[in-house]
Amino acid sequence: MGLIVATDLSAIRRNVEKIKAETGKSVMLMVKCDAYGRGMEAVSEYAESFVEAFGVATATEGAKLRACGIKKPILVTMFEDADSATAVKSGLDVGIYSPRQAYALEVAAKKAHKSVNAHIAVNTGMNRLGVSDEKELEELFSALSQTPRLTVKGVYTHFYGTDEGSISLQNTRFKPFEEAVKSRFGEVVVHTQNSGAIFSDTSGSLVRVGLAAYGDAEGFVPSMSVYGRIIAVNHVMAGDAVGYGRDFVILSDSDVAVVSGGYGDGVGFKQKYVLVNGKKAKVVCNPCMDVFMIDVTKASAEIGDLVTIVGRSGKEEITLSDVAKWSGTSPYAAATAFGGRIDRIYFT
Repeated sequence: MGLIVATDLSAIRRNVEKIKAETGKSVMLMVKCDAYGRGMEAVSEYAESFVEAFGVATATEGAKLRACGIKKPILVTMFEDADSATAVKSGLDVGIYSPRQAYALEVAAKKAHKSVNAHIAVNTGMNRLGVSDEKELEELFSALSQTPRLTVKGVYTHFYGTDEGSISLQNTRFKPFEEAVKSRFGEVVVHTQNSGAIFSDTSGSLVRVGLAAYGDAEGFVPSMSVYGRIIAVNHVMAGDAVGYGRDFVILSDSDVAVVSGGYGDGVGFKQKYVLVNGKKAKVVCNPCMDVFMIDVTKASAEIGDLVTIVGRSGKEEITLSDVAKWSGTSPYAAATAFGGRIDRIYFT
């Protein structure tokens, strides 16, 4: 019971190689939220040979990567003071924007007899995390002058939009911060580009990528497929219904298959259809917690057949962008929704 998530690791490699070839820059692979639903440890172990760094949201995620043997730099982008000891113990780089964070890291580093690498986060319009003006930057500089165990290694921002106008505005906002950090700490790693802005004209020697590396952006190779399996096939008469509360009334005699995996595993309420043996099969009602139902009258389906929720079957394909469009969300959200009772398969 549950879903199968299959990840093509070689697709991730090809996407990263394309990014490097076309930008001439190093790559930080974002593996937060379980590598966007693909399995953080397995993806990172495979990718360590061809990326320069990894990005995570939390220190706990970073510690898991260290525990599985990852040696490359790992940047925590959503750092919390309470995680200072974990960050220091695991040798993680930390994105900081406040004196409070610097002092907390200094205390933890001194206690552990270690040092910490920090990247200064700049707010250029997303208004999420980062120093926002000269006063905040000077306050952080003052704190860093009192925290000798912290070494500033980088400065970065996260773009709120990637159209030409937005990028130009954000670059203009970012430049004074970049220059101030370099003036104070010398040459540091500069990274502003995310998947949507990979090929934009911005400064820096490093790009942070998730969506593009995983193939969920136009022009890249998809790396994720999601499957269920048919566990029963019922012949339902016209006028009868399928699902809770007579959710879907059958208009003509139909064969309805029950598929493993439900909303508890990430199957969306707006999934329009799936693929069975290379043919589209309509989803006929809202998913249950553990299973969902599809019309296989024209699909010649049998118990045990794989059902493609995301991926290719024959000449047909369902992308994460399709699922996102149906749900009114993003490919990021669609990919990370799949969880719970997941069997993972990796291939190259």
